[in-house]
Amino acid sequence: PTMFMTTTADVSYLVKSFLFIPYEIGDVIQPIVRVGWTINYEMFFYVLFFISMKISQKYRAVICSIVLVILAVVGEIVAVPTTILKFYCDELLIEFVFGMLSFYLCKKIFSALKDKNSGKYRIVLGAFCAVAIAVCFWLLIFEGNNFPITHFYRLLNWGVPAFVIF
Repeated sequence: PTMFMTTTADVSYLVKSFLFIPYEIGDVIQPIVRVGWTINYEMFFYVLFFISMKISQKYRAVICSIVLVILAVVGEIVAVPTTILKFYCDELLIEFVFGMLSFYLCKKIFSALKDKNSGKYRIVLGAFCAVAIAVCFWLLIFEGNNFPITHFYRLLNWGVPAFVIF
């Protein structure tokens, strides 16, 4: 309940929340309902993916990924001046790239597994996944706070392991 003590009933906040425009409440960028920050990212991704589809149906994921990575890199190397840019230039955007990559990897893997001779692929894929998941859990549990990095900390600490586990 204490997380809602900072919520302010304000018409401008309400309009911004309905339009998925991020703004600061205290020192946190969020909509009126705090957990709605994820929806702001999702809606941004959907709009960007739609624009990418309009540019090229075939390369929609590539176009969208390039824009997301550029925004995240800009957010890491430039002091962005506004709250909206701070929010939409976050490294978290690269996790949407992982989501698109997951789709294409799964599509490729499932089509390969439909092959009658897929037994060896299943063994190799299973072994690879088991090792990758074990390494990610090891890193999360024992090395989680020891990464000697200053940029993309969230991505390396949470995004990459989540992608590998998925």
